[in-house]
Amino acid sequence: PVTSPIALTVAGVQNQTQLQKTPAPPVQPRGDTKKAPAATSPQLAKHDSSQLNSDLYGMRSKKTKEQLNALKVSYLKNQFPHDSEIDRLIKFTGLTKGEIKKWFSDTRYNERRSEEH
Repeated sequence: PVTSPIALTVAGVQNQTQLQKTPAPPVQPRGDTKKAPAATSPQLAKHDSSQLNSDLYGMRSKKTKEQLNALKVSYLKNQFPHDSEIDRLIKFTGLTKGEIKKWFSDTRYNERRSEEH
């Protein structure tokens, strides 16, 4: 087994050696009564329900009852939805195109398997 450490680089994140080499910001003397203007925090971007509902690492997210109901109703009409139906489901459920297509694919697969057994 290899026992040497592995370096992990993440875009936009300083690693430990960069943090140690970065000089500390200059400290103002306490006698100075001027206050720096308050930094305005950037507003948080609005997230759609699929982003709020999904895992940070791309793992499966739990769909709400409303989302599942819309998917099931659409599936009963057509197991292979056209792009227009997928677009409608994207707007209605807030899920991504990939999540919707995967759900349809998985549902068809599970239905076939249940018929075989």
